[in-house]
Amino acid sequence: MSDPLEHFAGTIVRRGEATYDLHCYQYAYSSHGTDGHMQPAAVLYPTSSRDVALALRYAARHSLRVAVRSGGHHLLGASSTSGAGLLIDLRDTYRAFEWDAARNLLRVGVSHSLDSFNAQLGALGLFLPHGQCSHVRLGGHVQTGGWGMMARSYGLLSDYVVSMELISADGTERVVHRDSPDLADRELFFATMGGSPGRFGLLTHVTFCPLRDSDHPNARGLKFLLPYSRDRLEALLDVMVEMASDDNFDGDFDYSVTVLGGAQVYPPFATGSGLDEQMRVKHPELYGQSELRALPAGISVYAQWGNTGGASQVFDPTFFNRIKAAARYGAPTAAADAPVSLARLAELVRPRALLEKVENRVRLGPVPVGLGAEAPIPLSVLARNWVFPNVREFNLPYIKRTYITNSTSLQSTGWAKWVSDRFDVLVRANNGCKGFLQVQHMGGRRSQFRQKGLDGATSHSWRQDATLCCLMDCFYDEHARHARSAKQTAMEWQQQNDAGALGQQIFSDRDRRVFWGPWGDLDFQNVWPHYLDSPEKYERLRAIQRQVDPTGLFSANGFGVS
Repeated sequence: MSDPLEHFAGTIVRRGEATYDLHCYQYAYSSHGTDGHMQPAAVLYPTSSRDVALALRYAARHSLRVAVRSGGHHLLGASSTSGAGLLIDLRDTYRAFEWDAARNLLRVGVSHSLDSFNAQLGALGLFLPHGQCSHVRLGGHVQTGGWGMMARSYGLLSDYVVSMELISADGTERVVHRDSPDLADRELFFATMGGSPGRFGLLTHVTFCPLRDSDHPNARGLKFLLPYSRDRLEALLDVMVEMASDDNFDGDFDYSVTVLGGAQVYPPFATGSGLDEQMRVKHPELYGQSELRALPAGISVYAQWGNTGGASQVFDPTFFNRIKAAARYGAPTAAADAPVSLARLAELVRPRALLEKVENRVRLGPVPVGLGAEAPIPLSVLARNWVFPNVREFNLPYIKRTYITNSTSLQSTGWAKWVSDRFDVLVRANNGCKGFLQVQHMGGRRSQFRQKGLDGATSHSWRQDATLCCLMDCFYDEHARHARSAKQTAMEWQQQNDAGALGQQIFSDRDRRVFWGPWGDLDFQNVWPHYLDSPEKYERLRAIQRQVDPTGLFSANGFGVS
């Protein structure tokens, strides 16, 4: 009997080869590489589905486990494996991008980066809600939902999937429709979209029903960047707390606050000895190309009015003005048809208004630093403005947190003050650490993040009552010369955050986590109640996996339903 891999057309890199360590590298490697779960026996780069089937046949014959990596952005490194396990890397395998304009169906391969996907959508005057990390690949992104800036107004990326193509554990190629009359197909769709990425088959293509710019001609966007100050951050978060407390808040508004607690410089040479910095310079083909040369420290504010109601819907700038007032930024937003007056001209020459005008005309890479809301802007263009251009916030290892809450009483718990104080502690200390904070409003009964989850077609958790999502990340310099370990400082900072946000229930009375932002224990049996919102869902997903993968071929590590 011949060895299936004798006919494998792609590249295979085995443990012990000179370039092995290079091919093991992925987003989490500098942070979790020493944990031992990102050391596969071999990394396989298939050129086609035939190669994938050969690899799966080989693994089944030798009782091996298989992990699937489309971009390798998993924050704990669970898009890899170790021991005798095989890692199938799809970064260049599936590149289809086919739009059927007559039926408005878009078939896309999972190897596209979010940056590539976004650019090609925009060129067609189309848009879809999606995340903000430009180098994430669609395979893992769509399976974990595709959370992003447009979530309140338009839902998740996976809400627009009408069918998917995958290769099952037995090597069979399947097309699975969201609304299939076959119960087994609907169950597989449910599990794949939200239930544990990579556990139910190897996803190759996804077909979306995209949205058109022309159907939402009055959309607006507000974006600005200001120097960090603790008080400004608290004021902006207070606006979000007010928003979250109003269950009837206008569903067309999305609002996000991002804080980069230190500048990051990207010259063509290495500025540090860390692994991520060396990879950026020596192997941009693997790390990520077309990075901005510098990212300033500061607070970035994104706000969007989605115009979900179409051409007849009228934009009200009141909420945007509230955000700008909290940040002490620019002039109040005027209506597009407001008459030019002496008072308005006087406002435009004031320093804050001048800063706004400058930001709206200066570009940071492919997009402007700022966006004013005076005139409509296509949603495909807005989507591009919400994408973070670089591979990572800082070229350093990290300890990350993503918290979700259903609270509508964050004002009474003093959360905005608490999180501002916690971030300020990290930013102001010279301790080898850099902070990243991002907060976004998801909730309200008019939120499409909630409404589009009601059909039960996908298994994403925490959709029906979530109000805010909060990322609190600490990047640390392993080589910094300080009195104590920067990693230890980062760990203690996060432990104190957990104790306040969850233990003291300042943010949430339950530890809710998401598959796209995992942290902590990799043994899913210990932590599944944090990722899945009910025991019934957990058992349902386990039953589906037993049906489609009875030998556990795709259970290459402990993080996921099995």
